[in-house]
Amino acid sequence: MTAAREKILESKGFPVLSEYFNELFRSAYFLVFIAVATICGFAFDQEIASIYILLVFFAVNLVFVKDLSFFFLAMVFISIIPMKYGNKPLDGFFVVAYAAIFIVPALFFRFWLYPIKPIAGRNFFPLFVYSVVLVLGGLGSGILLRHYFAFYPIYTVLGLGFLQLALYFLFQNYLTEDPRRSAEHFAKMMCVVGAVCVGLIAYYVLSHIIATKELSLPSDLKWGWKNYISDVMMLALPFAFYFAVRTKWTLPFLLFGCLQYLFILITRSAGGILFGTMMMPFLVVYTLIRTKGKFRVQAAVLFGLALVAVLVVGVWKRAELYELVKRKLDSGGTGRLDLYEIAWARFKEFPIFGVGVGHDHTQYPIMAERFGFIMTYFHSTVFQALGATGLVGLVGYMYMALARLRTYIAKRDFNVFLLIGFLGYAFYSMIDVGTAIPLHFVGMTTFMLVVCERLADMEEMTDVRLKKSFYRTEREVSLDETAARLSARV
Repeated sequence: MTAAREKILESKGFPVLSEYFNELFRSAYFLVFIAVATICGFAFDQEIASIYILLVFFAVNLVFVKDLSFFFLAMVFISIIPMKYGNKPLDGFFVVAYAAIFIVPALFFRFWLYPIKPIAGRNFFPLFVYSVVLVLGGLGSGILLRHYFAFYPIYTVLGLGFLQLALYFLFQNYLTEDPRRSAEHFAKMMCVVGAVCVGLIAYYVLSHIIATKELSLPSDLKWGWKNYISDVMMLALPFAFYFAVRTKWTLPFLLFGCLQYLFILITRSAGGILFGTMMMPFLVVYTLIRTKGKFRVQAAVLFGLALVAVLVVGVWKRAELYELVKRKLDSGGTGRLDLYEIAWARFKEFPIFGVGVGHDHTQYPIMAERFGFIMTYFHSTVFQALGATGLVGLVGYMYMALARLRTYIAKRDFNVFLLIGFLGYAFYSMIDVGTAIPLHFVGMTTFMLVVCERLADMEEMTDVRLKKSFYRTEREVSLDETAARLSARV
């Protein structure tokens, strides 16, 4: 087996193809192509075609490129493409399962050519502890096995726990570029994610204008749509400001960042508006601090004009804003207060391990009838932990969250902007289901975690020579290994 692997790695064609696709996946042209394919699939009801395009390139990535950064983008877009169907049955998407015909062999080839190793990074133990406490959720509560082992509950338990741990190992093994290059590429991908979100919202607004023949915004996005996409944009928005600070294209990236915030407002997602608005002052202040010379003046003028525009629109649309707030309060946060009361009552009844992720409640009979599962999302990180997993789950989650934050915090522009976005997402999840969605939210945050962890590992190396060689490109590693093997034979 080792000889066969060496033969492939030392062949003339494989290293050339590997280097070609490695550079392709990082090129601006490819990122634009993937973004356009995603938006078109969403807009023209060709979701299956778009998903297959992403999966074909993912298979190519598995076979030819050791670095798996593209998996992050594919994972996010595959979850976004069918977003407009909300909680409708996705029976028509069953044909995506046929992608296993080429994905499974590609996976086997990948793990054979580049065997995966369990890497006990600094976040391994917190992730492992949280994985265990999720499985224990509901212990002693009398939860029915058919509820515990229903598809969505067991997917959520394993997805938030052991699947996250598996993704952690996967990214630890297969993010092979220099951590600084990985961080820059991740920031670019997040900008592409933000651009796609803007494109999808713009499509929805234009569709409304064409259908009604009125120049107005839709009164609301479809159920689940607005909150879902706003939560994605929480994580993506700060990286426009990151590139405003880090590149000479300060003004274009500032405009792009402000545009994303505007489109969060357009969604009328109460949580998106609230936490997006809370994020903006931190983004503005840090951007002004880190921007120099004439660009700082441009940034200050732009932010000033944007603030005036927001105030003018706020005064102009004050009646609509009042109605939005009133509607949310009257509905108890669209039923969220009722869910929090249920979670608190179940926690008091079963304080140690909660009632389990598969908890059944009569508020969800329609969903159970439609999808064949029964599961209560408590729409809050804290109440989800308390109600579903009790004190043990809450402590386990806090342990994992604090370890994650410790990894994110660093005196580096990349970390500061990433942290602002992550905190926006985390606070939003206090009133929504973001932290309870395995793919893609947990996948996104796990990728972010590994990128930051590897940056920290490199920074902690005191030997300059070791730091420079800590991560080399796949091509450099391949050439060095080949040279060593040839020397050994001689």
